[in-house]
Amino acid sequence: MLRFAVVVVAMGLMGSQNSAIAHSHHQHGAQAGPAGRETSATREFKAAHAKMMRDMAKPFTGDPYIDYRVHMIPHHQGAMDMAWVALRHSKDPWTRQAAQAILIAQQQEIAQFQTELQRRGVKAPSGGYPRYTITAGTYPDPDRAREEDETGTRDELIGKTWAPRSAPPRASARRGARRAAASVGAMKAAHAKMMHNMHKPFTGNVDVDFFTHMIPHHQGAIDMSRVALRHAPRSSTRQSADAIITAQEREIFHFHGWLDRNGASTRRSSK
Repeated sequence: MLRFAVVVVAMGLMGSQNSAIAHSHHQHGAQAGPAGRETSATREFKAAHAKMMRDMAKPFTGDPYIDYRVHMIPHHQGAMDMAWVALRHSKDPWTRQAAQAILIAQQQEIAQFQTELQRRGVKAPSGGYPRYTITAGTYPDPDRAREEDETGTRDELIGKTWAPRSAPPRASARRGARRAAASVGAMKAAHAKMMHNMHKPFTGNVDVDFFTHMIPHHQGAIDMSRVALRHAPRSSTRQSADAIITAQEREIFHFHGWLDRNGASTRRSSK
């Protein structure tokens, strides 16, 4: 993945870290209106969803290298927009930590995809803003800190189907057209599935709403990445897709854990 320096900006989002940590998971009810009430956070989540759906409605070229990146950029921007809503409204330290991790990872991947599209002479969609910068008030990620190795772990090897500098044999024009049609069809199906699964009712609890909508959002990224793994001939695309699958599956697991701990499990609707 492309690594780049994140621009440092003053945020003033956190206030005192110690006072935020003092909130327990049992205080969520005080953070949101009654169940089903349309709070300001609910309205912002809905606006973020609608914007992402509009921005992802882009034509397909049949080239999985281009289609994957052009559609993943607004998809990632949608995750950033929802994460900003969580940061503005949630008082739960775990939720805020998850939102910060999403912002950092997604803006980096957006920048990578934009750079790769520009190198191919393709106009890249805008995205990755507003920038999130790690500050003294940023919550540490204990799960990542406990990782013994960020690469080559057992989970990262599961489903590995690519190798650096490898590519499938060159296809004939007819076979190439069939593969392009198959790629587009599979990508559209992944889009439709995600949009259907993200149409969940809002509870008015910013933490619950954030995680219940981020789970199908992340599953959408996984599904699109699996399409890229099946159809993209370039190892760089396949490597990016594989990394996204690993990261998003890990986050979905942790999101389910938070919901389970707080009595709001949605496991049946995550696939």
